[in-house]
Amino acid sequence: MTNLTELETRVFNQAEEHCMNDYCSDAKQLAEDLNLPINTVKGAVGSLIKKGKMQANQEERGGEMFYDLNTITPNGNLQCYGEQD
Repeated sequence: MTNLTELETRVFNQAEEHCMNDYCSDAKQLAEDLNLPINTVKGAVGSLIKKGKMQANQEERGGEMFYDLNTITPNGNLQCYGEQD
């Protein structure tokens, strides 16, 4: 079992909520919803990725770079649209 800090728990729970209703989450959306500085959220996301609780994917769309974030379920699947890939 991986222990999460209070900040990591808040970020993870919010990202999980986003992934229940959408394809993914992103740091900007998380920062806005949690009323936290973007750099604080990015740090927590980086820690969650290292702990195996989130995954980040970089993708170019329309000439712009996007960084999609998905939570990882306890059985190791990615969460998106409320389903587990």
